[in-house]
Amino acid sequence: QNIIKRVNCLLVFHQNHRSAETEVHKQKKINKAKLSKQLRQERARIC
Repeated sequence: QNIIKRVNCLLVFHQNHRSAETEVHKQKKINKAKLSKQLRQERARIC
C-alpha cells in the first residue's frame, strides 16, 4: 500500500517536473541544474 502511494506520488511529481521544464524552455531564465536540484529536494520532501 505504501509503495503504491509512493509510486503514484513520483508519477505525479514527474509530470509536474515535465511541465516545469517546459516553462524553463519558454523562459530560458532559470538554469536547468538549479531547477533539477530544486525539484529533487521537492520530491524528497513530498514523496
